[in-house]
Amino acid sequence: MRLALLGVGVLAVVPIVACSKIIRKDPAVTLIQPVQSGRSFDSFQSRASHGMVATAHPEATRAGLAILKEGGNAVDALTAVSFALSVVVPHHAGLGGGGFAVIRMDPDKKARTFDFREMAPGAAHRDMFLVNGKADPRLSTEGALSVAVPGFVAGILQIQEKHGSGRFTLEQLLAPAIRLADEGFEVTPALSKAIEKEREKLGRFPSSRSVFLKPDGTVPQAGERIVQKDLAETLRRIVREGRAGFYQGVVAEKIVRSLRRVGGNLTAEDLSNYQVRERDPIVGTYRGLQVYSMPPPSSGGIVLVQMLNMLEGYDLASSGPQTDKTIHLMSEVERLAYADRALYLGDPDFFDVPVGHLTGKEYAALLRQKIGERAGDSEALKPKEWATQMGRGSTTHFSVVDQWGNAIATTLTINLAFGSGIVAEGTGIVLNDEMDDFSAQPGVPNEFGLVGAEANAVQPHKRPLSSMTPTLVLNRKGELVMSLGAAGGSRIITGVLQTIVNSVDYSMAPLNAVAAARVHHQWLPNEIFHEEGGIPEVFRGGLQGRGHKLTFKKELGRVQLVAKSEGQWVGIADPRDEGSAMGY
Repeated sequence: MRLALLGVGVLAVVPIVACSKIIRKDPAVTLIQPVQSGRSFDSFQSRASHGMVATAHPEATRAGLAILKEGGNAVDALTAVSFALSVVVPHHAGLGGGGFAVIRMDPDKKARTFDFREMAPGAAHRDMFLVNGKADPRLSTEGALSVAVPGFVAGILQIQEKHGSGRFTLEQLLAPAIRLADEGFEVTPALSKAIEKEREKLGRFPSSRSVFLKPDGTVPQAGERIVQKDLAETLRRIVREGRAGFYQGVVAEKIVRSLRRVGGNLTAEDLSNYQVRERDPIVGTYRGLQVYSMPPPSSGGIVLVQMLNMLEGYDLASSGPQTDKTIHLMSEVERLAYADRALYLGDPDFFDVPVGHLTGKEYAALLRQKIGERAGDSEALKPKEWATQMGRGSTTHFSVVDQWGNAIATTLTINLAFGSGIVAEGTGIVLNDEMDDFSAQPGVPNEFGLVGAEANAVQPHKRPLSSMTPTLVLNRKGELVMSLGAAGGSRIITGVLQTIVNSVDYSMAPLNAVAAARVHHQWLPNEIFHEEGGIPEVFRGGLQGRGHKLTFKKELGRVQLVAKSEGQWVGIADPRDEGSAMGY
């Protein structure tokens, strides 16, 4: 990615985005250039008075906006967007995956969360990914054993049934997704690159190869079309039969049969017994704002609130964004929070997670005492055999606000790009590889470089730990300030964190808050990852002098944001991706 730069001299950076309307003048900050060449910053934002949708794909955004314009509420749009995304971003999300949602709806505007995270099959066991006593990462990232019980369909339908407006039939809400699957959609540059990168994995399974590769085995190029007739029929079956159209009957049988043929252990009972969990949100405060986020088995809410609590003890505004002092504090806060993530977090149905302690202001004060002028020692916080690396990031997030001020933040995933690589024969469903999000062996990293302890060990019917961080932020009056979340594996939480800090501490305009170059520390490996411009050259020596190792990373998460600014909704699709925001 290129940097947006203006002026001359070593400190010359863009103070504001070249947009048609400037909301506020921002402090000097380096911004990431859009990943799509020829696309302006302004095309990633939208301003409107009634409703707003921000997603990672224009077709999904249009599907949600159409529902809002026809009098639908935020949950109606959630359903339309989710199923549309399942068609157009098959490398990130779909019917064969799962997710989390934080919603705030009439009549009480109470924040609620829905956990439709994938679940380990009944035949799963602690040592299923060990070969000669050591974790084999390929077993948990590709093929049949990597597949967990999908929760997507159950979750979206349950949210719709409980909180939809009742103005639309399921057929109406899924119509855009069915059309996109049946008639096809244009391949984007990112999807083409993802297919190219995962061509070997997809090519191992005839059902996957037939959907995503051309007859000669080559990769579809940007602008060409992908048609998914089997997926369209699966969607029609869900319209006719509801939840049972996926978790029982023909589709369920095809999923089980496809996996058994290649050594899988997921059963019909696993599918039919899947249940969505409604949980109390993680609640925190930051400089007078209320923060509502996802509880375990998502780590996002706890880690986010823990980091905000620590940062609240510092005057970030005076030190400025992207300075060595601020980046040092940010990385140390992230180091401590990610260490706790690995040690204490897991599925609360199986493990007693100390939520109150980890999210308390008192605990944050104790952690701040560990932050000095030099880089902390990650090695002192871990067993000696633990080691990690950065992994690939997938997943997709979207945010919606409707004309009544109802809001949702939803993150969907199949884990790594194209999940397990398996398309269930005759269904068009890309099956996840969420089993890799368990700790296959305590202290051994998963594909995202994240480690875990006993709390996240594999067990039957357990849900793996996640980094997804769908979040709603309210002001002191209880009014919505922002709905946001991100994609990008371990970088999700820090992307959400920095967007909030940029907005609150540095008063950045919404687009700049998202587009500002980021940094990331996840405890292990012990280094600060930074996008181009995330650490200006003038400050690198200061960070290295404090003992930090600096490592370039092309992209650190992809945020979607809907924020209230000057009486209007502002929707932001991260310029690091190919999405769009649209309102009315």
